[in-house]
Amino acid sequence: MALLEYDIHYANGESTVTCRVLEVDSGDRIRFKSKHPRTGIQYKNDTPFDDPAAPQANQVFEVDGTTEAFTVVKPLTPATRIHFDCGEIAAAAPRGSGLQSWGIGNGTPPDF
Repeated sequence: MALLEYDIHYANGESTVTCRVLEVDSGDRIRFKSKHPRTGIQYKNDTPFDDPAAPQANQVFEVDGTTEAFTVVKPLTPATRIHFDCGEIAAAAPRGSGLQSWGIGNGTPPDF
């Protein structure tokens, strides 16, 4: 299963807790969520999923509300993470193309 790390920091009478996902394993599940209309993601060159309904490599995947949970089939660590870009799907673009990148993204596992 996924490896999560909680970093507990206490200084000057204040505490913070930060959670990081360090690894994802086969069988873990990932879902995506956005309130912004026409949000899309695009994994670069690979995908952690084998479900054809899940985000595929180099294809724009629409995130409309909360997606279903997709099962990871490829164990990943920070050294082997797969990056994805986030952006808005162009209004006239057919499904799977036309992502106008917001210049941000993340990956699996996330990089925080």
